[in-house]
Amino acid sequence: LILRNSGNDWPKSLFRDGFMQSLVQHLDTIETQAYRPAILFINGEYWGIHNIRERFDVDYFTNHYGLAAESLTILGKNALLEYGSSEHREEYLALRDYVAKQPVVTDDIYQLVDSQINLQSLIDLYGAHIYFGNVDWPQNNIAYWKSQEAEGKWRWLLLDTDHGFARHGELLLGNTEDFRLKYGPTSGLDFNTLAWAGDAVNYFLMDEWPNVLFNRLLTNDDFVTRLSNSMADALNSYFAPATVLGTLDTMAQAIRPEVGEHFHRYPGSLRADEKNSYFLPCTMMQELADQGRLANSQLFDLDSGRPSQQNPPADWEAEIEKMRQFAIYRPDYVRGHFVSFLGLSGIAELTVELDPQQGQVQINSLMVDSQAPGYQDGSWTGVYFQDIPITARAIPRPGYAFVGWEGLTGQGAEVEILMDGDLVIRPLFRRVE
Repeated sequence: LILRNSGNDWPKSLFRDGFMQSLVQHLDTIETQAYRPAILFINGEYWGIHNIRERFDVDYFTNHYGLAAESLTILGKNALLEYGSSEHREEYLALRDYVAKQPVVTDDIYQLVDSQINLQSLIDLYGAHIYFGNVDWPQNNIAYWKSQEAEGKWRWLLLDTDHGFARHGELLLGNTEDFRLKYGPTSGLDFNTLAWAGDAVNYFLMDEWPNVLFNRLLTNDDFVTRLSNSMADALNSYFAPATVLGTLDTMAQAIRPEVGEHFHRYPGSLRADEKNSYFLPCTMMQELADQGRLANSQLFDLDSGRPSQQNPPADWEAEIEKMRQFAIYRPDYVRGHFVSFLGLSGIAELTVELDPQQGQVQINSLMVDSQAPGYQDGSWTGVYFQDIPITARAIPRPGYAFVGWEGLTGQGAEVEILMDGDLVIRPLFRRVE
């Protein structure tokens, strides 16, 4: 386990990474770190809110999957060997370098990549960061692993997303005209993370290694289809505003009664000018000032500025509201980024009318029934990309048989749909003995 102070989010929400990881913890394609808030005391002294987190190490994989340590290889950033086999590292680098030399990933090359990389893991990892608007990735905070006891393919770990979900105001880098033209401001809602990760060269490092694999895969039609549909499914379900707001409000409320006490302990940490904030207990700040080790201009006004112990500071509540606004509006921006970056014709609404007592409909990876986010009064509506084929599959309940579709020309239980505008479909089931 790790006792974490929320990293770069420490002067903000105090739970940002735990929150974002919780949104995708149900996915079995990427690794996430469990989260639980805690209050820390050291020798009886109060040290405020911290996060209990799982640690990504060999024990994580042996505990979760029962894998032998000697079967594991873990790489980070530019294929740095964190654990395991240097031979496996060289195999990964050989694959990445080979793909980097190809102007287009043909179907043969795509099959080669698929034989060594769990593509759905990569897609889900990139989809999460794209939605989160995380500027501190993929040139940083990226790790991947494989085991010879499992499928033997590379899979991805989600870690340290603190710079996502509207964490920033305006970064200096985001104020440059060139950066804005390419990606928009880094402040959150309209940061184009798809373009950020999909460009040939990483803007921060001026190097291609962080982006090259994803950049080349975007030249393959099947990969673009899988990526686009996975993103659309996510935005219609676990990244849907109602779903995200429910999780956010629950997690914020879990620590809200303690936030006032926490920032009473660290009165300088919520200042607007983070560069001059001293993230120290108030008693330590006073001691430094008394010793002449803290300039007067840097000393927080302890008497007038210390937050109330009973109520969360207004700045913390404003931060939570900023995250709520991100949850509400970010999906529309992400859809727009996919349309512009991939050159698609637009988006369209797909409405499924359904009696859930008779059957279900699976749209790509998303199961539509009475439990689906957004299902109401016999129908469900999702947003999908034009020019990207989607799959609909009718699944009858026991005692029913599928007989056809309303709204579609194809009448098989599984049909492919290429949307060029809004569409309403209904599966037809009949009772059988």
